[in-house]
Amino acid sequence: MKRWVAAILAGLVAGGATGAAELDAPSPELAKAIEGRVAGTPTDCVDGRRLMGPDRVDQRHLVYRQNGRRLWVNTLRDRCQPLLGDNILVFDNQFGTQLCTQDRFQVQGRNGAFSAAYCFLGKFTPYDKPEAPKR
Repeated sequence: MKRWVAAILAGLVAGGATGAAELDAPSPELAKAIEGRVAGTPTDCVDGRRLMGPDRVDQRHLVYRQNGRRLWVNTLRDRCQPLLGDNILVFDNQFGTQLCTQDRFQVQGRNGAFSAAYCFLGKFTPYDKPEAPKR
């Protein structure tokens, strides 16, 4: 009996690890957005006044542009199915000018209808273009 339970638990852990790896695997769109850039240390909050965006990359990532050299990739807490299509992101639960992990948003269709579910921001990772070598 103990072996049977251990085998089931091992299968669940392995299945969960595979699912997490698939969820975090970069999409071709994300790979293109960060191509040639170097990732920095992820952070919980960024100053929204200094950013343009967000640009939707896929169901798991938003890109904010800070300037020509730096962009921020937000990896959402979970996939956000309503991000597909030409919809408007309506943020809720923002305090001041900061965008932070756990801030939430709904997706509004161009016809005015809102998605039923909220999507939540995750960590923000800076991606910088390396400085050109000096001649």
